[in-house]
Amino acid sequence: MIKHFRHAIEETLPWLSSIGADPTGGMTRLLYSPEWLETQQQFKKRMAESGLETRFDDVGNLYGRLCGTQFPEQVILSGSHIDTVVNGGNLDGQFGALAAWLALDWLKATYGAPLRTVEVVSMAEEEGSRFPYVFWGSKNIFGLANPEEVRHIQDAKAQALSTLCRRADLPFPPRRSLREPISAPLLNCILSKAAFWRATDSRLASSTPSSGNVATR
Repeated sequence: MIKHFRHAIEETLPWLSSIGADPTGGMTRLLYSPEWLETQQQFKKRMAESGLETRFDDVGNLYGRLCGTQFPEQVILSGSHIDTVVNGGNLDGQFGALAAWLALDWLKATYGAPLRTVEVVSMAEEEGSRFPYVFWGSKNIFGLANPEEVRHIQDAKAQALSTLCRRADLPFPPRRSLREPISAPLLNCILSKAAFWRATDSRLASSTPSSGNVATR
C-alpha cells in the first residue's frame, strides 16, 4: 500500500504543482486568479475521470463525491485548501486535497462503494493571501461567511473580490444555502513546514524557509 501511494503521489503531485508554478520559486495560486481557476477545473476533471460525482459550490469549493450504499445521507468529508501564499510550497494546502482524493480512489478500488458517502473537498481559500479575509472556503461550507464583509474588499491591485468572483462564473453574493450535514469531522491534511520536508526528502518540498501574504487593502 505504501508503494502504491508513493507512486501515486510522485505521479500526480508534479502535475498539480505545475499549475501556478512561480518562476521566482514555489507556487503562487491566489484566490480567483487564472492559476487558481485552472487548478480547480483540472482537479475536477481528474476526479470525474476517477468515477466521482463532481461539483462546485457558489464560492468555488470543489467537491468529489462517492455516494454511500446504505447511509448516503451521512457524509465523511476530507480535503484541504487549494490556494497558496506567494511562493508557497507544493505541500501546503493542495497536498491535503490531493491526498484525500488518492485515498478515496484507493479505497474505492480496494473495497468498492462505501456504506456512507465520502467526499473530497478542494477548498477555494484559506490563506488570506490575496484579500484581507481568511477561510472564505470553509466559512461558506458551514454558512458562517457574511458576504457584506467582503463585498468591497480589494486586493493589492485594487481588484474587488466580488468582481473576480463573477468573472470566475460564480455568483456574488453566494446563495446562503447550507450543504447537508457532515457526519464525521473534517479531516484536513496540511503539510506546510518546508524546512522539515527539505530535510527529509528534497523531491517533495519546493519552498523558501518562510513565505507570507501579499499586501492587501
